[in-house]
Amino acid sequence: MPATEQTWRDLKILHIVFAVAAVALLATTVAMLAADHDRPWKKYARGFRELETWSAQARIEQQDLADYRARGDDLAEALAEARRAPLDAGLAERFVAAVRTAPEDASAAGFLEQDIADLEELQARVADLGDAAGSAEEVGRLNERRFALRGDLLQRMQDIAKRAKFREDLLAGSLKLRKAELDKNRADYELAIAAEAPAERQATLLALADAKRAEVADATLAFQGANTHRKNLEALFGQIMSAEDAAAKAVADHRGQLAQLQKTYDDRRANLGKKALELPVLDAFNGPL
Repeated sequence: MPATEQTWRDLKILHIVFAVAAVALLATTVAMLAADHDRPWKKYARGFRELETWSAQARIEQQDLADYRARGDDLAEALAEARRAPLDAGLAERFVAAVRTAPEDASAAGFLEQDIADLEELQARVADLGDAAGSAEEVGRLNERRFALRGDLLQRMQDIAKRAKFREDLLAGSLKLRKAELDKNRADYELAIAAEAPAERQATLLALADAKRAEVADATLAFQGANTHRKNLEALFGQIMSAEDAAAKAVADHRGQLAQLQKTYDDRRANLGKKALELPVLDAFNGPL
């Protein structure tokens, strides 16, 4: 059959149909994107975002007022006063007594007593000088030493509590291991009974299980003692630090209000990137609204 360039359908008609279909598809796509961009709820979302941005900005400006700054200064002064305050002698003595109940901390208790005695001596010297003429410089120097010694003492107390927690964790791991070994010994004994092993073998396995059960009991008592000791130290240290911790929390909460408002403002306010993503075509692909 001779070759020919004739096609089954007229190419001109096909080109026209394709062009019309392409234009129709383009118009449909544009109409769909325009309809998506102009959905009613987006107008309310934009308005609500602007309202949230304005509200956050207004509250930030309100926080910058003099009364807010004065409140911050008062809280900072209260925190400084709490850190300068003498330690409760009764609580300090109870903490030392609690530390002495653990043989591992006997030497640490001696250092604590020495620090407490030195701190009380400095406090007494400051009280004796009082407002005497010409003593301001000496009082300031003594207060600096007292403040540094107070910080060292509190750090030493905290370190002792952390060491107690470390020993407790070690005993907890040891107890867990002993329990696992007891489970194995009990399983061996029960398997020997099921297999009708010789009585001598069963007696040996039972003795091993009983010995391991005694080790578990001792490890449990050691862990419970360490747990009680650690909790007692942490409770006493918490009471010693209660005033300072409360003042520090008040300062953090006060400053956190402004930080949270600033974060809200930054998250909600419109910027160049958000505006670009809200354009009619781009906002169809997971825009910020």
